[in-house]
Amino acid sequence: MIILSDHTIKKESSEIIDVTIPFADDLASGDTIASASVTVAEFDGTDVTTSISPDDPTISGTNIVQRFKSGTSHTTYLSLIHI
Repeated sequence: MIILSDHTIKKESSEIIDVTIPFADDLASGDTIASASVTVAEFDGTDVTTSISPDDPTISGTNIVQRFKSGTSHTTYLSLIHI
């Protein structure tokens, strides 16, 4: 099964934040998350994954935790999480 979830992230360039994305409502009873990948883009479509979110996401039960850093202040990024 493939579930895509998108989240908008706003942060200052100096901030390092961990974002928890819940998938419990998207999974059938008994399903687990075996792997996850994250892609981060600016709204114009520019891929900034390696600079904004270079670390692999962490799976915590039915949640994905992703660390975001760097970036440009007052810029909106789109994060696509593929489980």
